[in-house]
Amino acid sequence: MKFLNKYWGKERTKILFGNFVSLLSVRLINIIQPLIVLPYLTRVLGPEKFGLIAFAQAFIEYFNVMIDYGFNLTATRAISVNNENKSEVNRIFSNVFFTKGLLLGFSMIIMILVVSLFTKFRMNQGLYYFSASMVLGHALFPIWYFQGIEKMKYISIMNLIAKLIFTVCIFIFVRDKSDFMLVPLLNGLGFISVGLISLFIIFHRYKITLFLPSFRDIKITLKEGFAIFISNLAPNLYNNSSTFLLGFFSNNVITGYFSGITKITNFFNTVAGVLSQTFYPFLSKEKKAFNKFLFLMLFTGFFMSLFVLIFNRLLVHFLLGEEFAVTRKYLMVFSVTVYQISSINGFRNYFLIHMKDSLIRDINIIVSIAGFFIMLFFTWFFDIWGAIIGLIITRFLLSATYFYYYRKSEHRSNG
Repeated sequence: MKFLNKYWGKERTKILFGNFVSLLSVRLINIIQPLIVLPYLTRVLGPEKFGLIAFAQAFIEYFNVMIDYGFNLTATRAISVNNENKSEVNRIFSNVFFTKGLLLGFSMIIMILVVSLFTKFRMNQGLYYFSASMVLGHALFPIWYFQGIEKMKYISIMNLIAKLIFTVCIFIFVRDKSDFMLVPLLNGLGFISVGLISLFIIFHRYKITLFLPSFRDIKITLKEGFAIFISNLAPNLYNNSSTFLLGFFSNNVITGYFSGITKITNFFNTVAGVLSQTFYPFLSKEKKAFNKFLFLMLFTGFFMSLFVLIFNRLLVHFLLGEEFAVTRKYLMVFSVTVYQISSINGFRNYFLIHMKDSLIRDINIIVSIAGFFIMLFFTWFFDIWGAIIGLIITRFLLSATYFYYYRKSEHRSNG
């Protein structure tokens, strides 16, 4: 801490350290909470209802990406740069808030049309309408503002409140399979609650004044966030679509199986994400340390993949339950994706610290589009095995492409 105080100054070090702890706590909550709720839900709901909820969440995730629209980066940057200019902050906040409102309205119209027109959705329309509460909560929670003013502690606290409300309510109200529609509703109500609380804090503590922006301002706001929106949308074309396509072409039980194994691997993937984020600021200053960092990421990914492979029986039994015992064979094959994600996170940091953001964007877009069609083909013909193989192939393509450009860049640097 003394070294950091000398390097950045005591006040700046205090802010950075506080933000680090806050963001780390958010990630830890996101790791721990599913370990508490997942074993309960899989046993109470069973594979079929669990799969139906997973399909609805995959469907809803497209609308969350649409409403985010890259504002978590563009609006955060704009708020941060103009933090001392109160009138400009009011303008930025109003533009983003009402633009997200328009995107929310547009999303809900699309969702209602899809649910009304397609039989697969119409059969459980209540589930999708309840799931829409998560989209509303997502729209109300202005993470981008708190990041912009460097008050990440609010994000941490609000995230904890939302997860706590959801977790407690799950154990109280979800008692058997007939309560499956309450799961997305309770989740949504948790985030709606913290969204409203956060807006109260913003308006009363930080004295933000809302005003209705002009059509021109909204158009400019959309234009500024479009590139980031495309970059954020691209990975969803294969990541989120794996569950969505499987649920669309297959049945709810198979979707439940697939969702179960992805939630197990996502737990380990979060560890890789935390490592990547933790080292990123350091690597930005000490680029020569990247090779050691990459070795750490690859070693950690290999170890975690091996752990999932060897202890698949224990993981399935503890986290999913006996009704999911058949998923052991799927998890054994899918365990390789944990190593793939660590590899992707590792190489992506290389391009980030060398300011090659556009290269990351282009690679993500191209591989994601290719990945979507790979997922579409394999899932259509090979069901759950197709979803697993398609995701493995797509992540291999992404990792291999990153590796190719990493080697190419290193060769130029050493040449």
